[in-house]
Amino acid sequence: MTNPVRAAVPLVSDFESAGHRIRWLSRGETNYRPARFDQLIAAYRAGGSRRPAARVSSASAAGFTGADHASPITPALLRRSMDIFGCDFVQFYGMTETSGGSTCLTAKDHDRDGPRQHLLRSAGKPLVNVEVRIVGTDSGERLPAGEVGEVQTHSPPNTPGYFDRPLDNAALLTNDGWLRR
Repeated sequence: MTNPVRAAVPLVSDFESAGHRIRWLSRGETNYRPARFDQLIAAYRAGGSRRPAARVSSASAAGFTGADHASPITPALLRRSMDIFGCDFVQFYGMTETSGGSTCLTAKDHDRDGPRQHLLRSAGKPLVNVEVRIVGTDSGERLPAGEVGEVQTHSPPNTPGYFDRPLDNAALLTNDGWLRR
């Protein structure tokens, strides 16, 4: 039997709440914590510390989305965060139109400096019932593994489209029902 993942998703208005996020992380009340790690690190350092007063090691994992405002987390920021927070990391990749996560990079795949460190740039593996494909941005043709292109997903929770917005739907969904990222 696997350990269940409990979740708390505190809603915060903006950067000024980074101190509150640090306190939530430090308490270890839950073991899934979405956060903007660059802001949390800045909040720690603004307090004159290179390390948090209370590390989050009481939490088993810090969950996060791999993209922040459509920019993926850099391996350097991820390594810095892993050093500072002192707990396992789990990365999810998804968006509102996929009803949350589509892929997951597990804690064991967050290999800071070992033979699997190349995975730090990965979005992980597709979740159950999610298909992922990479297509050429010009051709729309499926690309071989390792090539750079557009990420598309197909799954039951994907949105069927936006209400009464046919032009947006044409840009969002392919003719065969895949969601463009």
